Amino acid sequence: LDGHWFRLKPPRTDVLIEPKPMSIQRIVSLILLLLGPCSASCEDEEDGLCSNMLLQKHLDIAPKDSPQQEDWVMDVSQNFMVDRIVRQRGFKRRVLDLQVTHMDLNLLEVPKQMFFFTHHKSGTVLARSLAIELASELQERHTKYMWETYEKRHTGHFPGCAPTAVATYQNMNRNILERIQTSDQCSGFRSIHFIREAAATTVSAYLYHSDPSHSNDYVKEGLDSYEDLRRVDAKHGLLQEAKAQEEFTLKDMEEVHAGLVNDPNSLVVGLEEFEMDYDGTTRKIFSFLLGSSHAKIDTLVQKVKAYDTNAWSDSQLEQVNHVADKDETSKTLELFLEMKDESVVQEVLKYDKKLGYDVPSE
Repeated sequence: LDGHWFRLKPPRTDVLIEPKPMSIQRIVSLILLLLGPCSASCEDEEDGLCSNMLLQKHLDIAPKDSPQQEDWVMDVSQNFMVDRIVRQRGFKRRVLDLQVTHMDLNLLEVPKQMFFFTHHKSGTVLARSLAIELASELQERHTKYMWETYEKRHTGHFPGCAPTAVATYQNMNRNILERIQTSDQCSGFRSIHFIREAAATTVSAYLYHSDPSHSNDYVKEGLDSYEDLRRVDAKHGLLQEAKAQEEFTLKDMEEVHAGLVNDPNSLVVGLEEFEMDYDGTTRKIFSFLLGSSHAKIDTLVQKVKAYDTNAWSDSQLEQVNHVADKDETSKTLELFLEMKDESVVQEVLKYDKKLGYDVPSE
């Protein structure tokens, strides 16, 4: 696959393609995509098609040395880096074995629908990659939902119960969860909810939004766009980012967590778990969704190793330009934690307890 998807509009039966000449490669891709996953919407469009390089079925994730590959590696490696530093500072969440918190996984049957719920900077890229591999191995289809207002603007509908066996929901919130939970078509769905420690979420968002290559991605109601952040120093920029994360991303994360934490059909996964034990975490996810004795578990765990940039050598990472600077990341996180007496920082860190994280006393 070259990473291109059809754009489907409700009731998701019509394919919209502009009538312009296409290359042989593009035509072949179209034929292959008839057998591939479906998408509720897309981020970019070219020749009437949706372009999402993250879904390419190759080790490189995106074409080698392309800007998309560089962004993917930078984003994921920076996430792991921030989570490692935060954990070293004492922000930890108790991770229980599946057998302790859920029913006997050997007895689980594959559910009709399996969903991945994420939030900004909580592992959307990674979750989407896992979901795509899962759908591919099961020979099922996948729906990719963008954020709520985007979906409404481009499809005419808010995200709800997906029409496919596998789906990913970006910027998940309580309203979307309620639509899914109250839908007869989604009865018995099983879900993975990605969460993240509050300081790590905020610092990662700041580093992401202060990068000019992401100038079009920010909290619309906040003051964390590239244009906003470049006008102030790092301290004030972090405080602006903290306000946006406290009022939107972390609020959504906590509300969805509260709606799922006691649901035996939902598994909460902290993004830091991938940095601690990537293979163990992916095995836990697939075992929860499919049952631990499912024949595809080992294959899936092996296939998704490709997305573990934490295991890449320094020389591999250096082959990609603009990889997250370790010193800058560490200094930014330390600066944020030094401002713990600021009221907005205190409000951000209050979410840790609600999400199950321990906050260090110092």
